[in-house]
Amino acid sequence: MGCVKMPPMQTSHPQKRLWGRLSGKLAALAGCAFLLWLACRWLDLPDRPQGGLLAMVCAPQGWRRFLWLWAPLGLAMGSAAWAVLNLWALPSLEHGAAQHSTPHRSWDWLPLSALPLMGICAFLDGPSGQWALAAGGAYLAGLSLQLLLCCRLLWRHGQEPAAPRLLQGGTCLAFFAFFAGLAFWTCLAVSTAGDETRYILEAERLLQSLGLTANHSPRQEYYWGCWSDALAWGLANSPLMKWLLLPGVVLGGRLGALLTLSLASALSLGLLASAARQMGFSARAALLGVWALGGSAPLVQASQHIYPSALGVLGVSWGLWLLCRRTPDWRRNLLGVVLGGAAISLVKYRLATVGLGLMASALAQWLLNAGWGRLVKWAARLMAAALAALLALIVLEALAGWDWGVWRSLSLYRWNRAPEWDLMLASLPAMFLDQQFGLLPLAPWLAMGFIGVFFLRRWSREALGHTLWLCVCLLLPLVFYRWLQWDGGFTPPARFLSPLLPVLALWALPVLERPAGKAWRALCGGLLGLTWLGSLALALFPQWRYHRMTGVNNLLAWLGDIMQAPLYRFFPAFSEGFPPDMLVALPWLALLALTGFWFWRRGRAETVSNGTAALLDRRDWLKGLACLALGLALLAGLARFTPSAALEAESFQRQGSTVLHGDYYVQNKLLLLNRPEARAWTWLVWPGGQREVVLEGYAVSGGKPAPDAPPVVVNISLQGGGEAQLALRPLTDWPEPHAFRLSGPAGYRQITITYVSGRHQLALDRLLIR
Repeated sequence: MGCVKMPPMQTSHPQKRLWGRLSGKLAALAGCAFLLWLACRWLDLPDRPQGGLLAMVCAPQGWRRFLWLWAPLGLAMGSAAWAVLNLWALPSLEHGAAQHSTPHRSWDWLPLSALPLMGICAFLDGPSGQWALAAGGAYLAGLSLQLLLCCRLLWRHGQEPAAPRLLQGGTCLAFFAFFAGLAFWTCLAVSTAGDETRYILEAERLLQSLGLTANHSPRQEYYWGCWSDALAWGLANSPLMKWLLLPGVVLGGRLGALLTLSLASALSLGLLASAARQMGFSARAALLGVWALGGSAPLVQASQHIYPSALGVLGVSWGLWLLCRRTPDWRRNLLGVVLGGAAISLVKYRLATVGLGLMASALAQWLLNAGWGRLVKWAARLMAAALAALLALIVLEALAGWDWGVWRSLSLYRWNRAPEWDLMLASLPAMFLDQQFGLLPLAPWLAMGFIGVFFLRRWSREALGHTLWLCVCLLLPLVFYRWLQWDGGFTPPARFLSPLLPVLALWALPVLERPAGKAWRALCGGLLGLTWLGSLALALFPQWRYHRMTGVNNLLAWLGDIMQAPLYRFFPAFSEGFPPDMLVALPWLALLALTGFWFWRRGRAETVSNGTAALLDRRDWLKGLACLALGLALLAGLARFTPSAALEAESFQRQGSTVLHGDYYVQNKLLLLNRPEARAWTWLVWPGGQREVVLEGYAVSGGKPAPDAPPVVVNISLQGGGEAQLALRPLTDWPEPHAFRLSGPAGYRQITITYVSGRHQLALDRLLIR
């Protein structure tokens, strides 16, 4: 009698299991939130931090609600995004792949542990009120882990031929959940600043003009500084911005506006992923490129700051996606490019040059598709020749002193100041390299774009032409008309270069597609990891995104205090216009050039498909981060034992003093000691022994000083060493040098300047150690 083969035991459907897991996680979050609500009521937890780094800038109330409402909601959004991605992936994969992917879900519960960990931090440190920072760190760790799990799922299945839309839509969904969860933290951790307040008020005025009312909090709920009527001035250069923010402001005030910008940033990443695939890059290279951009501080901060930056990124991503799209109805794509260019021009008039550049790219693409390729090539050559001739005229007029009117007509005296060619040209590298306001210190992985641009033509010549043209359209007007304000003001860094983020991300894709060897993959992994760590640090301490023109990056200053080494000296600073601080950029540029040459030599023998799958290998990431940690330790050691040569006074910590500076980087920055017993101090590496020190400063006289006016007496002391006293006479002109001698043992020392006596303010420019 033959054996009867029994059918395999049927298991529950994967979709039902996914819905069950999601329901269980949401129920667990709801239960934990309810327990936290009860604990907050019974234990009388302080409603705002009373100490720590967040105490001075955080919201005056609402932190208990964040603990039991907004944090669970943010984690629930991440869990829902992860479940939707799994449901999206299941029908597109074969049954075997689905069965392989559904049981392997033990890690998806781990991010939810952030919520009880936040409660533990809050109630253990509740009486002191310093729990917010630890709770915020746990919350951001949970959000980051959820995003990592979503990215891991897309990495495994996003390249499947049966799932063409999973890559773009999944990336958009995962990052929207991350940005939206981060917005809950940003609304409490930092106040609005600058024009950010004005954009919200503009949307509110629009509501009033439409006869509507908004469900948002009063002004004191999002702006906690000293109010000035100047903050209520209208913004005439952003007519479309208030209309785009209107739905979010109606629903949630500042939070609703941030959710709108979070959606714009997430859509940009989805469009870039699709554009990369249209250009011929592999799915994993496209995923890695957009994930790296999504984790970069410029885009993360653009999604968390109510400025047009995120909308500018979306407009450029939209245009590049349509220009790279290969469909029979190409005329409709080009019409979409034109409409997108017009839209971002109305969002902010400053973006009109980029919008016009997109329209010109659409016209050129239309001529190419219509068979007028030769005309386009000749037009591009003539435009390049005209641009080169214009630059030559500018340089000749500036260097030779000729007055043909070209220089004056281009600068237009926008700032009521005669143009200065050297400072104007220096503004271009400053926007990329400055340690406070530059793009690359915030997102070092984007430096690979300046290497990959030389290889992009192997994938798409048309995309290379469009991106280069957009780069010219953005940078030339910035250099000619914004050279005095290249820093962007009191906003997150690199806001003027935000439309360039999609361009640099596409330029970096050849480097990610064809990594040249294990060492190169480790370098890429290290740069990506460093970018993510810096972005998370700025997200946890959002007040650090704002810089005054002190020449010292907030993150570098914090690391320097921890490691007791002035690390900022090895990074360029352009805000003061001091040549030694700017020339620090040359070694970094040389390193970038050597790295590009290395990639060119090693990459010639690599095939296009080689190495991409291993680029996210755990070992490459660990090796890269280990090498970067070693490099940071070496840099700290070098900073600790290299004697200081110059100290800018505005970078000093101070008590009873203020920093006097203008809005533009050509204006001198001075530190004012306002009264006796006021002091300023900083840390330096003293070379040892007795040295000559030059103090550049003067006593400020409101008018013509009297002949018998008493001088201002200051005391300069070195920790563990000697001290000196100087008498500075009242002046009305530029700071004058005052030389004195100071002695002390070699090492990392604190130097202090104290106002002893006098009737005038003391203005300090810098200290020079010889």
